[in-house]
Amino acid sequence: FVAAKHDPDLGTCSQVATGSWGCGAFYNNERVMFVIQALAAGLAGVDLTHHVLGDGMRLGPAFDFLEDALIKKMTMADALDHLAAKCSSDPAWQTKFDPERARRFVGGATGTSTAAGGQIQAKI
Repeated sequence: FVAAKHDPDLGTCSQVATGSWGCGAFYNNERVMFVIQALAAGLAGVDLTHHVLGDGMRLGPAFDFLEDALIKKMTMADALDHLAAKCSSDPAWQTKFDPERARRFVGGATGTSTAAGGQIQAKI
């Protein structure tokens, strides 16, 4: 987000629009990703427009988390430590990724990508 505001060629943006990074195929927790992005936007000094998955109601606890951090005047390090502790102790804040399920789903498939002009082969 800092680059969006300060990059000499592409910067000068005061607002960043984003969404739930990795919360689909990669099973990240939408609440956690929202909190991280909101904290990053605050540090970078940009406004955040966050596009949600579904109706966005699952983000209510994330707003509560951020409000609590503001009320308690947590430092960024304290807020991140508090987030890490919440992710460790509260199942609603943990990743939805299940490595065993992923292994069964993929079943040893192989794939090839030609992203960025190069070729990458991977066996999963």
